[in-house]
Amino acid sequence: MFTRARTVVAVAISGAAIATGATAYASIPDSGGIIHACYRTPVGHLRLVDTDAQCRAGETTLSWDHNGQSGPAGPTGPTGDTGPAGAKGSQGDPGSPGEAGPTGDTGPAGPAGESVVRQISVDYAELPGGNVTTVATLSLPTGSWFITAHATVHNKRQAAYWSCGLSQAGVQLDEARAATDHGGDGAIDFNTITLDSAITLAGVDDSAITLVCSTRARLPDGDPVPDSDVDAIHLIATQLG
Repeated sequence: MFTRARTVVAVAISGAAIATGATAYASIPDSGGIIHACYRTPVGHLRLVDTDAQCRAGETTLSWDHNGQSGPAGPTGPTGDTGPAGAKGSQGDPGSPGEAGPTGDTGPAGPAGESVVRQISVDYAELPGGNVTTVATLSLPTGSWFITAHATVHNKRQAAYWSCGLSQAGVQLDEARAATDHGGDGAIDFNTITLDSAITLAGVDDSAITLVCSTRARLPDGDPVPDSDVDAIHLIATQLG
């Protein structure tokens, strides 16, 4: 009796599959991969249907996934070999300029440059009859210069007025005056004259700086003073810049 029942169930399942194969092929399993069936409990019949709604009275609906349940994840496989290096890519576009950095500290001052100095010294120059006489001359190249002049004046016989001047190309740069007294008993009276001036020479034809001096008697009528001379003459030029 038991063996027969199993045979009947098997035949019923096979028959159901055959019977429904022609009409339900396109929808078993359904679009979600689910297989639907109706099981008749008293006799053990099982038939495949498109949907659970097609089961009749007295049948139990059954469904299962066509693909089965997913198994557990397998262990991580070993790391594969490193692939070959890819081809060098093309050069990218230049980046935008960065922000300007802060201003650096001021560096230490450099050593002082050497000053260019030109000078001439004259120990003694006579003033014939006390008239205007050039006592020193200094030629300079182009550039900016500061000129200084020093001279000692004296007379032997009478009080006198003295005048000395700096000039360049006929233009007076500076003038200074001094006086000497009669020393009495043949004594000589001395005085010092100092002059200075700044000048810029830019390709001029006459770049000579001259120092001229003259003298006149103080009394009674201002005539030239004989036996007059200028000593210890220094004409110095220091280049500026």
